[in-house]
Amino acid sequence: MQIESIKISNFRQFFHETKIKFSVSSLKNVTVIHGANGSGKTSLLNAFKWCFYGYTDFETGNDNILNESAIQQKNGNGALEIRIGVKFKHEGKTYIAERHQTYKCIDAVQAEPIEKSVFSLDVTGEDGQTKRSKTPFVELKAILPEDLQPYFFFNGERIDTIARASHGGQVRDAIRKLMGLELVDRAIAHLSKAKRYYRG
Repeated sequence: MQIESIKISNFRQFFHETKIKFSVSSLKNVTVIHGANGSGKTSLLNAFKWCFYGYTDFETGNDNILNESAIQQKNGNGALEIRIGVKFKHEGKTYIAERHQTYKCIDAVQAEPIEKSVFSLDVTGEDGQTKRSKTPFVELKAILPEDLQPYFFFNGERIDTIARASHGGQVRDAIRKLMGLELVDRAIAHLSKAKRYYRG
């Protein structure tokens, strides 16, 4: 997976729409995000998680993820929407993953969701044809399984948590799953059972 860009609308510190492009050059393929405390670095990280999986790792979970300035601007009149789109490439295809959720503004400081978040995945093949996936969750999880995302989207200030010896087993299992070795192990186990069955 190579992430090209993210669009964030009304999510936490991101008022209206903000687009961030990431370097995809083979020579310069690292993008550094730098900012003061409270400027939105952790919110950017959680924007990916919310877009892909529908949740965040904020202490308040998915509560209070709608931008406060957007709520104040509406002042109880009408609806607001959080919308996040991530464009990325994987194995010769281009994907646009998008999640949005609509809120009803109650007053200048409160809003409540009026629907569950909606996720979609558009896939452009090497032939240039774009199709909307009928099974977006299945297709995304085949690219980046949900239980592996903590090793790809994590707060750098907490990297010592991931590096602890107690996490060694989890990292090992994650690598096995990412490389497809878990499926190989299952196949071997099933073959062993079938072998015993037919011999018996």
